[in-house]
Amino acid sequence: MKRLAAACACCVMLASLCACSGTTIYSDRRELEDLELVRAVGIDFDGAMITITADTGVGIGESAPKIYRQKGPDLAAAIDLLKNEPVGKNTYFAHTEHIVISERAAVERLGGILDYVERSPDMRLNISLFIARGCSAQELIEGAAGEHSSACGMLDCLKEGVQRTFEGRVCTCGEAAASLAESGRALIMAVESVPTGDLSEGAAKRAIAPAGFAVVEDGAFAGFMAPEEVRGAVIFIGAAKSGSVTVGSGGESVSLGITASRAAARPVFEGGELIAAEIIIKTEANVAGAADGADVSSKAGRERIEESLAASQEAAVRAALEGAQRAGSDYLGLGRKLELRAPYRYRAAAASGWDGIFPRLELRYRSTASVKRTYDVADAAA
Repeated sequence: MKRLAAACACCVMLASLCACSGTTIYSDRRELEDLELVRAVGIDFDGAMITITADTGVGIGESAPKIYRQKGPDLAAAIDLLKNEPVGKNTYFAHTEHIVISERAAVERLGGILDYVERSPDMRLNISLFIARGCSAQELIEGAAGEHSSACGMLDCLKEGVQRTFEGRVCTCGEAAASLAESGRALIMAVESVPTGDLSEGAAKRAIAPAGFAVVEDGAFAGFMAPEEVRGAVIFIGAAKSGSVTVGSGGESVSLGITASRAAARPVFEGGELIAAEIIIKTEANVAGAADGADVSSKAGRERIEESLAASQEAAVRAALEGAQRAGSDYLGLGRKLELRAPYRYRAAAASGWDGIFPRLELRYRSTASVKRTYDVADAAA
């Protein structure tokens, strides 16, 4: 009991001494109002120097975003130079949410950029990663800045929206780094700068829109996925959350709201040889709207809708996988799916090299769809 009382007395004395001296357990404490929080970073490369464009986003009081630029021989140097720039506040990168990389930077500096993010205490691995298509990262970020808009805000909305429209999936720096470490390949969300059409005073001149997937091969940007392959890629990699599609039924169009869409892969062996992969696609949807005369209530009508939906989803996945086979690159991860289903048999069959098997592997498709609800007035009345 006496020892406990003595220990408590020591703690009280130490606490009072710290309070008197003004010290804390934190050696680098800074007040929030003294920090300039950087929320989005654009990275460009001109062959010699890295240029970073830092976006603070719209302020708490709806103040306009601030844009800072700095150059350096590498990303670490450029960020350090910006930190030491006299801007009135300390630029703070620990709250960065998005990184946008130009095409050239993705070709020549992607590995170094991800390496810096992995190692730096100023960056987080869950930062969203994008590749700018058709413009520099600086142009994309500066074009989105308005009195009440910023690149950060637009990228926030885009990140949430693309999986509902089958337009892509946003990966993090950590996910991209892990994928590159495992296979040397990755799919990174591409974005582009487009006119806003907003003529109001103070509005941003440009907006940020999804531009499909950028394909990374052997650790470097290799090109963009064809637009007609993006929807199927989103389904195959398991990134489809919801969305809509219009199909034909009895000569009339029916709009469907997708509630679930997933794809699996099963290896087919013959005598120890991997001869094919069966691609299994399952889709669930509700009727969102129907043209006059479209039969959505009868069993036969629903079956026609389900057949059309299944065919549409299969065509999308087929386009994506066939595009990957033509490119000779399994950036969609089919091999990984097959290995998970039969690891020992797959590894034995692919011992000579999966990259040699993949482009010529037969793909067999099986697609089914289920319409859960029609929301039809006739059904309600019944």
